[in-house]
Amino acid sequence: MPEVSYSQLLNQYHTAISKAQNYQEELAKKKEQWEKREREFNITEKLTRELCEDILAKDGEEMKLGEEYSWSSIPINKLIKKTGDVFRQYNSDRTELEKIDEDCRRT
Repeated sequence: MPEVSYSQLLNQYHTAISKAQNYQEELAKKKEQWEKREREFNITEKLTRELCEDILAKDGEEMKLGEEYSWSSIPINKLIKKTGDVFRQYNSDRTELEKIDEDCRRT
């Protein structure tokens, strides 16, 4: 086994310390980026949930008098899917009503 001098060991030590400091700085930056993304995600989720709730509140099937119902207990992906279904049905119904209105105006 080759002999390692004190200066070589000291250089390796300083290199290891420098790498550790770089990793700590990189970790701090990544943590900050992650926290920023998490804050943005939370805002996006809140706004998405509010939009979904506004759309669902217009649906007669969703709003039943005397029943307590909380959309906040539904996972966001399920809420988005449910809202999409309601929105598509609304558009379909609206298109059908427009056709009926158009037919009535012609007669």
